[in-house]
Amino acid sequence: MRRARPTNARPRRRRLWLVVAAAAVVLVGGGGALAWSLTRASTTPAATERTVTLAQETVKETVGATGTVEPARRADLSFGAAGTVTSVKVAVGDQVAKGDVLATLDDDDLQADLDAAQADLESAQDDLTTAEDDDDTTAAELSAAKAKVAVDESTVSTAETARDAARLRATFAGTVAEVGVAKGDTVGSGSASSGSGSSGSSGTGTTGTTTAAVTVISTDRYTVAAGVGSADLAKVKKGLQAQITTSGSTSTVFGTVSSVAVMASTSGSTSAGTGTAAGSATFPVVITVTGTRKDLYAGATATVSIIVSQRDDVLTVPTAAVSSANGQTVVTRLVGTQKVATPVTLGTSYGATTEVTQGLAAGDQVVVTVPGRAAGGNASGRSSAGSGGFGGTGNGTGGFGGGVPGGQPGAGTGNGTGGGTR
Repeated sequence: MRRARPTNARPRRRRLWLVVAAAAVVLVGGGGALAWSLTRASTTPAATERTVTLAQETVKETVGATGTVEPARRADLSFGAAGTVTSVKVAVGDQVAKGDVLATLDDDDLQADLDAAQADLESAQDDLTTAEDDDDTTAAELSAAKAKVAVDESTVSTAETARDAARLRATFAGTVAEVGVAKGDTVGSGSASSGSGSSGSSGTGTTGTTTAAVTVISTDRYTVAAGVGSADLAKVKKGLQAQITTSGSTSTVFGTVSSVAVMASTSGSTSAGTGTAAGSATFPVVITVTGTRKDLYAGATATVSIIVSQRDDVLTVPTAAVSSANGQTVVTRLVGTQKVATPVTLGTSYGATTEVTQGLAAGDQVVVTVPGRAAGGNASGRSSAGSGGFGGTGNGTGGFGGGVPGGQPGAGTGNGTGGGTR
């Protein structure tokens, strides 16, 4: 007689197969987590240490700003008369002396007026001489002759001024920076402007205009037009020393704050390191560069450090060496080969260094811990996210989620539910 096959044998094998498969998935997931853990540990370098010997030093508190190099003197020159340009005698970059003629207008009519005025004056002077020599000349006639000479002298002076206005002359020795006219141009009359190159900082300077016929600047003395934010304004005073570095140069130039504005300007240079956003209110500051310089150029960008306070013989420690332990501020001091947590009292912080007023002395060695940087991954040393899990099969339940931190849920197949748990 054939024994009947148990009706539940196939389901048991099916369940057994599912259990084995699930165990394999768990094993793979666990192996992935282990691999992730080992990888993370191996790709995060250990922190390093360095030893610093303390010494007293000079510390400075500075206010940083950016600005523009400008000539100490600038003259935007225009003709004092209207007319047609007959000559331009200079080009950009030419050196000129005070009084040099830079350009001329057609002055034929002006010269004719001057010649006529001079002729009238000579005639009046002759008449006065005759009147003075004639004994019959009355007092009234003599007075009239003298008055005529005075009038003609004034006319000559006016004609000379008009003729000279057709000749554009340099008002100081310098370098031609711009030429705004050419031979044959017709120009109107306008007065020349001259002053320092600082833009709107003190009210004494002038800026360039498009109507200037010729612009002359000094090329041996300069200023820097910068700006500071309201948070630093109270610290910046006239007479403070400043260190200046221009774009493309590694040498430091020195200067002195010559003016500090009391009215904000939204178009001024942005204060560096103060959080002042571009376009927000800044206060114009002018720094006069010390001495004569041949290595500066008008219009160059300058980085300025204004020294607002300076102290000598200050004991400082790297700020990175300071930590807290048991409610105290401590620094790790190296005594022989031993590391000793030493309580300290701190003073003013200067960014990378901090003043120590108690607990340490010059010559002490302190330990500075430098955090390790992860090889690969992001800057915080985190590893990449793990692999996703496995989906479900057939008509069963969903698969397992990723067995690694950061893993994605499994994607089921068939009619199973795809989202696994982690």
